[in-house]
Amino acid sequence: MSKTPKTFCNYPWKHLYVQTTGHFKVCCLSPEHITKNDGYHQYNLSKDKISDSWNSNYMIETRKKMLAGERLDICKRCYDLEDRGIKSMRNVKDYEHYNAITVDGKVNNKIEQLELHFGNVCNLACKMCSQQYSHKIGEELLKIGDKEPGFVEWLKKQGGVVNNWTSELGIVYDWFKNPKTKNDIFNYVSDNVSDLNVVGGEPTAIKEFYELLEFCFQKDTLQKKTVTLTTNLTNTNPKMITWLKKVKMMGIYGSVDGIGDVNDYIRYPSKWPVIERSLKFYADIMKTNDRCRMTIGPTFSRLTYTAWLTQCITWNSSKSNMILRWMYGGPV
Repeated sequence: MSKTPKTFCNYPWKHLYVQTTGHFKVCCLSPEHITKNDGYHQYNLSKDKISDSWNSNYMIETRKKMLAGERLDICKRCYDLEDRGIKSMRNVKDYEHYNAITVDGKVNNKIEQLELHFGNVCNLACKMCSQQYSHKIGEELLKIGDKEPGFVEWLKKQGGVVNNWTSELGIVYDWFKNPKTKNDIFNYVSDNVSDLNVVGGEPTAIKEFYELLEFCFQKDTLQKKTVTLTTNLTNTNPKMITWLKKVKMMGIYGSVDGIGDVNDYIRYPSKWPVIERSLKFYADIMKTNDRCRMTIGPTFSRLTYTAWLTQCITWNSSKSNMILRWMYGGPV
């Protein structure tokens, strides 16, 4: 048995990350998009298929360098953590298998893990978010610019500092609405993907997300899939109950940054009673279906840190305890 190279990670053999713009990356931590064979143009779901990049020169070279023990720039964040003795996201499982199926950097297997961001279409304009992940943010900033001369110009100059991705304010990434693109996504996911991680934008505000689950349900392929959904908990769909009877495993990541008025301020214009109803909806599913798991967590920022610290002091309030009871299956 050969020794696993210290630079090996199995993501280039099984995983693809599609970000809100439609561009492809090896994983969420990679700082660059997968380029086409000219070394300049980038793959994008608005005009390319999910599988088009899989044996591109970019992916071939990535695999060859990993197997040869070379460090890659795209993996720098993981290397930096490991050099400091911190566990990274790098996954070294099944090296022997992936090494055996690789011929000069090429592989014949399909993408089995897909992290799919359904554009930046969102129904909220959260305080800590950006245009990249919510088109509502761009709309809001442009409205401010209409009333405040010079604001947008200042914002673009400061964009690299405040992390607002301000170069394309107002743009809506909705490439998934193209019938050809949607057809490719649905069929590829149904036929090949066993681990689907859906993020946004806000997937539950996008009908194509529900259509994808229904497509796989009708094709009878849901039972082969682990589906992970990241949601702001503002929408639910009764069909989830039907889909969850088929799916192999379902993980819900609910974003909650505060309770009551704090939630309504940070995650504008959501309303806390709606969040409560969504929590109860998923809690009821979990009580009857052990294939569903839910994790609740905030997006860490100065706002959320202050909110959680303040509300932990009053954690015995009825609303706070209600979340804990829902999470752990106790009486509501």
